Amino acid sequence: MSERSDRRLELAREALRDHHARLEPDPEFAARVLARLPTAPDPLRWAALRLLPAGLTLALLLGLMVWRELPAGGAVPVSVDELAAWMVDPGGEDGP
Repeated sequence: MSERSDRRLELAREALRDHHARLEPDPEFAARVLARLPTAPDPLRWAALRLLPAGLTLALLLGLMVWRELPAGGAVPVSVDELAAWMVDPGGEDGP
């Protein structure tokens, strides 16, 4: 820093020091300030309120999509192989 800026900084510090009211807060000041501050919402609660409707909507849509793809008789594949084949080709069409 230059000598000029050092002098300006010192003058600013002196002005602030002279302007100080010489008052110190009582020991309960911080507790009173914290008691007046609004409490922050719980992040988990916020996320649940925002994501729950979206999650339920997504589950409903996926359920409807699966329900529409079920075979006409309502029969659901029971073996793991049949279930895997149905998931890969839900329409029951043979590949090329």
